[in-house]
Amino acid sequence: MFKNILTQIVVVFLVFNLVSTIRETSLLSYDETVHRFIMPTVKGTTVNSEQLKGKPTLIYFWAPWCSVCNISLPNLQDFYRDYGSEINIVSVVLSYQQIEDVHMKIIKHKLDFPVLLGTNEVADEFNITGFPTYYLLDADQKVVSKSLGYSSELGMRLRALIL
Repeated sequence: MFKNILTQIVVVFLVFNLVSTIRETSLLSYDETVHRFIMPTVKGTTVNSEQLKGKPTLIYFWAPWCSVCNISLPNLQDFYRDYGSEINIVSVVLSYQQIEDVHMKIIKHKLDFPVLLGTNEVADEFNITGFPTYYLLDADQKVVSKSLGYSSELGMRLRALIL
């Protein structure tokens, strides 16, 4: 019986990874340098991609209506709390109707990392096809890891180890 359960776990794991890999093929390529950008934040300032150079960066794309995003935003907040001094962590909110929706999610999840207001053009430049999506960039702003869908804090930590 144990062998059967173990086999099922391995099969589910392999299928999940295969589906994830296929879904992520549309994202930016590994070692691709991200496009320069300047985006406004919800606080009224701006973030320029040039400010992020020299340090690894995690860019997390989400939408206020996304249920998976709502589950994973606390993971990102915990990751920011633990690694925010070592890694630039910014989120880009897309596909929102009103800025109040964004503010409500920030308050609900007690987010204190920068939240940038993205546009359809930003989504196109980063090949965002679903939420949440994130890219982990090295200090030169080249893609070293990417993910589409839920990621735990542990998953983010493990990916950050490659930096």
